[in-house]
Amino acid sequence: MPIERSPILELPYIQAAQAQKHVTHNEALRLLDVAVQLTVQSRSLASPPDSPPEAARFIVASGATGDWAGHSGEIAVQEAGGYWFIAPLEGWQAYVEDEGHVAIFDGADTWRTTVESDHSLARLGVNAPADGYNRLLVAGDASLFTHDGEGHRIALNKSTAGDTASLLFQTGFSGRAEIGTAGDDALAFRVSDDGSSWADALRIDSSNGEVEIPVGVTGLAVMQSATDVTPGRLMRADYGYGPGNLIGMVSEAAGVPTGAVIESEATANGQFTRFADGTQICTHMLMSSDSGSVTWSYPAAFASAPQTVATVQSALPRFATMHTGDAVTTSVDCWTQDGLRAAENVALVATGRWF
Repeated sequence: MPIERSPILELPYIQAAQAQKHVTHNEALRLLDVAVQLTVQSRSLASPPDSPPEAARFIVASGATGDWAGHSGEIAVQEAGGYWFIAPLEGWQAYVEDEGHVAIFDGADTWRTTVESDHSLARLGVNAPADGYNRLLVAGDASLFTHDGEGHRIALNKSTAGDTASLLFQTGFSGRAEIGTAGDDALAFRVSDDGSSWADALRIDSSNGEVEIPVGVTGLAVMQSATDVTPGRLMRADYGYGPGNLIGMVSEAAGVPTGAVIESEATANGQFTRFADGTQICTHMLMSSDSGSVTWSYPAAFASAPQTVATVQSALPRFATMHTGDAVTTSVDCWTQDGLRAAENVALVATGRWF
């Protein structure tokens, strides 16, 4: 039995000894004229439009009615006031004029444009070949990601907190700086001079937003000790002073201040003021005695006997003397011009060191 049509487009074959061979030939040309370089006016119509131009072609939409009933997904060709239809094969492509896109037939009465199709790619290289690790690769002077009317966000997602999501800056494909979450969920800024050894310059805790500047990293511009006064370095709170710790308990370790700058307190024996550099000043108003020396116990002990000054608070000619004391006490006398002891108010000042 002779084969009468082609297997793909079902074009009619001219048979041996066939009469009117031109009819069969013209029918084949007619099919080719529609299918080759296929362009349709629309794919959204389910019924014929009014007064279409001769030879207009349409992809019949789902739920076809009227003259197109029963031909959903097929190509309708207007000819001589009527329509004839071509059933497409899977993979046929047609340019849809009213959308400006190419639609592809999926073999199940549905045509999808390239915009609607799944564009999942295993890898993509722009101006350079992508590979199995760098599945997206762009080689050029710049890359631009811009908004589509509002804002624009770039998301870097990792599987678990122990993984890495970061921006890596390289020189000669060797890492030199990195910003991201590496090994945990804290935002880290870190640098390297060889691509293998990394130093954290800044970390921001993900739970509370606290900023941490690591100490002890070579070259980091942070105070390395309480006595580090290198110009330009950041001051650590426990090494520096501010409104919160200027006044408080003064302390030291091996001669280095570890507490507040100034400490001041009033006691029954007077008032003392200590400074972070070791200076201590004690003051007191004491009533002398006309019968003997009066002992002043300092409100705070000195490291060794301090220098003391006594001033008599009286309208009469008086003068005061102080005996050589120790780090804890001294003795005071007030005298008249006749060399007699007198009871008067005496202002006392002792200056020395507390360490």
